[in-house]
Amino acid sequence: MTKISLQRRKPVRIRNVDIGNGLTLAPMAGVTDRTFRMLCRRQGADYVVSEMISAKAIAYGDRKTPELARLGEDEHPAALQIFGSDPSIMAEAAAWLCDNYAPDVIDINMGCPVRKIFTSGDGSALMRRPELAGRIVSAVRGAVSVPVTVKLRTGIDSGHINAPELARLLEASGADGLCIHGRTREQMYAPPVDLDTIAAVKSAVGIPVIGNGGIRCVADAARMMERTGVDSVAIGQGACGNPWLFAEIKAAISGKPYTAPAVSERIAAAKEHMHLLMEDKGEYIGLREARKHLGWYITGIRGAAAMRDRINREEREDAICALLDELAEHAEEYAHSGYAE
Repeated sequence: MTKISLQRRKPVRIRNVDIGNGLTLAPMAGVTDRTFRMLCRRQGADYVVSEMISAKAIAYGDRKTPELARLGEDEHPAALQIFGSDPSIMAEAAAWLCDNYAPDVIDINMGCPVRKIFTSGDGSALMRRPELAGRIVSAVRGAVSVPVTVKLRTGIDSGHINAPELARLLEASGADGLCIHGRTREQMYAPPVDLDTIAAVKSAVGIPVIGNGGIRCVADAARMMERTGVDSVAIGQGACGNPWLFAEIKAAISGKPYTAPAVSERIAAAKEHMHLLMEDKGEYIGLREARKHLGWYITGIRGAAAMRDRINREEREDAICALLDELAEHAEEYAHSGYAE
């Protein structure tokens, strides 16, 4: 078992908000909704961040915004993440979210690499305009009483790595914490993760820094913490289908034993996730949004690829549950046959 050093593991505080060990569920559009955040909290996530919310949509009264912004009582501490590039609109949106949804933190997205967001001048495009990025932080900080944090990347591309310099400017503008994804915008989500730049960001500022990118196991988390000195880590894609990763990392931090979930537990969790999504979003939308999660939960189980296709053709919860039970039964039979995967 990989053990994460406790020598510098101390409670993480974003200004006045205590986030425990700081193990964070990173924001992911279309993924980190209320249901997923709650399930990750149950498995040990100390802090969760919403899907990104458009500041312009709030200003224009978009009716989808409440669905993205609503926080459950069991989610705190939690951040609502906003994106945009107009300081006054960002400030207005942050204030409105605080007044209506009471987040513990407002997080500003300066890291989204998606073309639509980037070409609009939002997300990671703000890394090309440090002065504007600073004005946005300052405006938001002046509009709310809760801490303000920023999610950013290492830079736009390998020739423009400016995260350490930008981090200093953001801190001076009022940021209370940073989450740095160790890839450039050009990389999107491709390896490698630039631990050296994450370390440089941590060294450049006096506020909490959370490292993000490529964390899919305890060893990945340990490597990032030990090589960069970050206060903690944020897990994104590594938690998809594996919310137990938070529990596994916490066990490593405390030196306690950890037992990975059996196939039956993974299937039970997948079914619960689907049911909760359908309860929260309605049968039609919930079932369709559940499909990607079900595919993640069953990854690595013998027969999963073929079963994924069958699941995606079904329209009823009970039929999908029956398919998941079938997959679990076949996996158990194979395990008992004496063969290894």
